Amino acid sequence: MIRKIYLSGRIDGLSYEAATAARKEAKQLLAKVGIDALDPMRGKDSLKNLEVIDARTHTCEMQEIVTRDLADIRAADAVLVLTGDEPSWGTGMEAGYALAIGKPLFVISTKTARYGWLHFHAVKVYPKIEEMVRYISVFYNALT
Repeated sequence: MIRKIYLSGRIDGLSYEAATAARKEAKQLLAKVGIDALDPMRGKDSLKNLEVIDARTHTCEMQEIVTRDLADIRAADAVLVLTGDEPSWGTGMEAGYALAIGKPLFVISTKTARYGWLHFHAVKVYPKIEEMVRYISVFYNALT
């Protein structure tokens, strides 16, 4: 069975490159262990020309974005928060929704003093994506 992981994390206030870099790396590493990634940045090439992505002014429709993200979270086996060091309204909402519908939450964070809610609800917190992908691979192999 191929597993799917939704790639959560801050987008607003970042450049397109910054918003996609960690997701690209995560997709590549997850693919190596047979896990598909659902990337909320797919199909948003129109944001490449922005110096900074600002949810209040860019041309993507919020209703369309959130509707697709919610569908992706429902379709995923788990949610991986790539930016657990950076508070974000969208990331918090994605994590809350995932937890409400029973999806495991994994968090990348280098903070030793952890954010209460996000870190408390995470199955696991690791500082590096490579460590997390190894853990997720073992986690899901142990379930099969």
